[in-house]
Amino acid sequence: MAQKYLAKAQLLYAYAQRWRGLYAKFIDSGKLYPSVSMHDDLAYAAVWLYIGTGQQKYLSEAIAFYGKSIASEGHVSSNPYQWNYENVIPAL
Repeated sequence: MAQKYLAKAQLLYAYAQRWRGLYAKFIDSGKLYPSVSMHDDLAYAAVWLYIGTGQQKYLSEAIAFYGKSIASEGHVSSNPYQWNYENVIPAL
C-alpha cells in the first residue's frame, strides 16, 4: 500500500513541476493568504520524495529549490523555527 501512495506522490510532484504557479492566483483563499513563492513547497516535497525513494535526483532538486526559496522570500521571518503557510523551509 505504501508503494501505491509513493507512486501517487511522485505523480503529483511531476504535475507540480509541469504546471508551476502560485496557488493564490487560482483559489479564493489566495486573497487572504497570498503567496510569493512556490519554491519552499517544492523543496519540501522533494525532500520527502528523497526520503521515500532514496533517489538522488529528488535531493538535488530539493537543494536547488531551497536556494531559490531563500533568494526569493526575503520578506520571510529570519526566525528559523517559524513555520507557516508562506514558509515551510524551517521544516527542512
